[in-house]
Amino acid sequence: MDESMLYEQIHYLCPSTSSVCRLRERGANENMNGLIRQYVPKGSSFEDLTDEYIELIQNKLNNRPRKRLGFLTPIEYFITKFAPDIKLNFNKVAFVT
Repeated sequence: MDESMLYEQIHYLCPSTSSVCRLRERGANENMNGLIRQYVPKGSSFEDLTDEYIELIQNKLNNRPRKRLGFLTPIEYFITKFAPDIKLNFNKVAFVT
């Protein structure tokens, strides 16, 4: 088997090139667009946003708990998975009365 045939086989077997994977990525992208629209209504210009406001949106979205991660934020999940020596307080309160 020559190198080009091997590349073709690998290319077709790679899940990142499959249509199912692309559809999943599209759903994730559309979901993120919807989350951004909570902060920037449709029809608004992104050019009018300050860097500080964009950073605020970025931080809020990046620190949202994810169902897929057991309702931990990405940083909490990363620390529990790859740096278990670091002790964090994951006791969360949904509502304060």
